[in-house]
Amino acid sequence: SPALRCRQTAEPIAARFGLSVEIDPRIAEGASLGGAQSLVRSLNGSPAVLSCHGDLIPALVEKLVPGALELEGGAGCPKGSTWLLQDGASGRVRASYLPPPRAGAATPDLDTKQRIAIVDLGSTSFTMLVADVTAEADLIML
Repeated sequence: SPALRCRQTAEPIAARFGLSVEIDPRIAEGASLGGAQSLVRSLNGSPAVLSCHGDLIPALVEKLVPGALELEGGAGCPKGSTWLLQDGASGRVRASYLPPPRAGAATPDLDTKQRIAIVDLGSTSFTMLVADVTAEADLIML
């Protein structure tokens, strides 16, 4: 999104991975769902970080992964939360939800690790990845 707060979210991530930030009005505040879907389709499965707004995120997540919002207990998309969307088998999109950091929580130092679990629910089975993630966004497989 062209919004300053979205650029401020994306810039440290881009810097960490040596990438540039691209501004796209299709995910600006008040943009249409169709425009956002067009942007996602244009990525053709390439890795990307999209920083956009609460008026667009729930509709986009629901369109790409029907029922995902209900699976998270109706958590929706509070400010600061993250949805990780990945291409899955047979063109199916997988979704993982990361809640926002707790208000007043200390900023983690660089040696702090947090254990995460990402679950991919299939129609007859599931896959779960468990790993530690550092404050520098490095994954340590267990």
